[in-house]
Formats: sequence, C-alpha cells, structure tokens
Amino acid sequence: MAPKKEEKVPTLKGQDAEDAVLQYMLNMNRPFGSTDVATNLHNSVPKTQVVKILASLAEKGALSMKPYGKVIIYVANQANMDTLSKEDCDALEKQAKDLEERQKELNVELKTASSDLSRVKSAYTEEEMAQRTTECEEKVQRLQALLEPLRNGAPLLSEAELAKIDADVKRWKKEWLNRRKVFQQFWGSITESMPPQESNELREDLDIEGDSPEHIQLEKRLNAKGPARLARKASRQRGAM
Repeated sequence: MAPKKEEKVPTLKGQDAEDAVLQYMLNMNRPFGSTDVATNLHNSVPKTQVVKILASLAEKGALSMKPYGKVIIYVANQANMDTLSKEDCDALEKQAKDLEERQKELNVELKTASSDLSRVKSAYTEEEMAQRTTECEEKVQRLQALLEPLRNGAPLLSEAELAKIDADVKRWKKEWLNRRKVFQQFWGSITESMPPQESNELREDLDIEGDSPEHIQLEKRLNAKGPARLARKASRQRGAM
C-alpha cells in the first residue's frame, strides 16, 4: 500500500499567526525557543515570523523572556495565569491518577495487541495481509451496497411476488438440470473411449466448466428448503432491520 501524502499545513499571517503562537504558549505553559515553537506549530507560522511574534508578545507582557547566550527562551507570563483553587487542584490530581490507571490498562492492551500482531505476521506476509485487507474492505462495500436499499425502507416481498419467484426458480432449475443431463450424456458418448487424463485435457482445451461450488451449494439449499422458503426468510430478515 502506498504511503499517504502528508496534508499541507496552511501558512498563518498577521493576527492569526500571533494568536496561534500566543495560544500555543499559554496552552503548553512551558519554556520554548523560537525554533521549537515553529516546529511544534508544524511551520504554519514561519520561523522568522515566530521570532518577531515572540519578541512582540514579550514586550506586551503576555510572555516572559530570558536570554541564554545566543538563545532566547520564552514562557507564558505566570503573573497573568489564573491561580487554581484547592478544589481545582484536587480535581486535576484525581484526573492525573485516573489517566495513570488508564495508561496502565492501555499498556496491557498494547502488549496483547503486539503479541497478536506478531502471531499474525508469522502466519501471513505483509503483502498477503495487505491483499486480505483489501479483499475484506471490498466485501464490506459489497455487503453495504446490498443493505442500503433495506436501510432506505425498501418494500418487503408480497405473497404474489414470492409465488412468482418460486415458479421462476423451479422453471430455471428444471432447465438447468435438463441441460446438464444432456451435456453429461453427450460428453460421456464422445469421451467413452478416452483415458481420464486425455478427457480432462480435452475439457480444458475446450474451456468447458462444470458447476461451481456456489452452484452446488445453491442446488443443495433449494433441494432442502425450496426457493419460496429462502425468499420468505430473506424478506423477514429485511423487515427486522
């Protein structure tokens, strides 16, 4: 499967760029240099513009700055930050503990998933897995296409329609069986004196195909239940959706 192309991040300018930088610094509330800010914003604001915006925000008092050699570090001005109440601190502490527990659960799930993935990879190559995934996706699309008319409220089959289906299926089944019988008699007469291998080769050369597994299965189902019962079952299943 070809890798997906990364979506191009739109470039921000003017006030939008300044708002994006300030919002990022307030949300993170950690010290950053201009390079880190530009990178973490996925270069939606060019680095040269980030440098100017950070300096401007520091002049306005929105950020605090501290030079370290040639590098200037910026952080949200803590004097402008709201002080959390004890209740808020307790709530955040509880949230942190809950997240820690959830992380442990996810680690267990990740370990299990990794084990399953290793087992699957040992059974199939990446190419085979990609092919099976594509086949499954195509099958899902076909089944969804079959379900769509039912979800849209397609009318159920009436007794008259079921009777017509029953009659049509019986007629075509009889024609199918008659033609198969004629062919078998004809084929038996012309290959009677041939060895089995030669007969099979001739069949392949003439591109003659027998009943497929689907045909055989359909014949068994029709013999067991009959077309009308199969149609009624399908009609009831549609009504239950």
